[in-house]
Amino acid sequence: MYPTKKHITKSTIQASSPMARYLSSSSSSSALLPISSSITLTSSLPPTTSASASQRGGKTSYIWNHGKKIVHDGKDRWECDHCGCSYIISSSATTNQRVHLNDVHHIPDPKAPVDTKQSTLDNYQRSPIRLHILRRLIVQWIVERRHSFSETESEALHKIFEYLDPRSTSALMSARTISRDITKYFETAKTSIKERLSFARSRIHISYDLWTSPNYKAMIGIVAHWTAENYEVKSALLAIREVPEEDSGENIANVVYRVKKEYNIHSRFGYCYKRVVYVSNCH
Repeated sequence: MYPTKKHITKSTIQASSPMARYLSSSSSSSALLPISSSITLTSSLPPTTSASASQRGGKTSYIWNHGKKIVHDGKDRWECDHCGCSYIISSSATTNQRVHLNDVHHIPDPKAPVDTKQSTLDNYQRSPIRLHILRRLIVQWIVERRHSFSETESEALHKIFEYLDPRSTSALMSARTISRDITKYFETAKTSIKERLSFARSRIHISYDLWTSPNYKAMIGIVAHWTAENYEVKSALLAIREVPEEDSGENIANVVYRVKKEYNIHSRFGYCYKRVVYVSNCH
């Protein structure tokens, strides 16, 4: 006995299948097909993606998750899915594409090496770090905030610098180096002030103030005042020194005179006055 046959219409077949295309070109009469409990026809064509396996050229780089291969002027190029920028595809490197994704779209390479200090081509794509400027800024921070010189040896601070840019950790010096840098920058500033004082159009006037430090030492701050070559009034702190023994007039005069000699202004000295701070006792 012949098996029962079922009438299959075109609507039950996916439009993208070869069978559907055959039916659309045939006559309007129905085709007779052997029947089973259910018939499923699916397309044999691969789905369209942003970068197919053939487009990737066998590559497994993460850049193909964010772009596709195009041909422009006869050359294979990688086109970014996020902004449309394109780069020539190299058979040996994807640096330009990775730098683009990282710098423009903040999408880093998930397979980047753990040791980010390793010298790679990516590092040369970043803006250079001027270590001498960074070292000076660190010294200014320590002096301004009165931190311990050993602050730069903190493991936590090193982790912060390494997270921001591994190259910047080279500017974190030891406590001894910090001490030497502070002395060096002080001497540089001192030389600059000496030069400015040498061009003064007026005599150099001195003011000073006395106070007692938390560890009970008599301290004196010495400030210079003068008229600059552009006729502007200038002031600069020359020194903060300890007054030996008691803060008598003779001891103060000796300290002030030594500072004037250091800055070579003892022969151009004008007036000297003590800064007085009045404190009200009214309640």
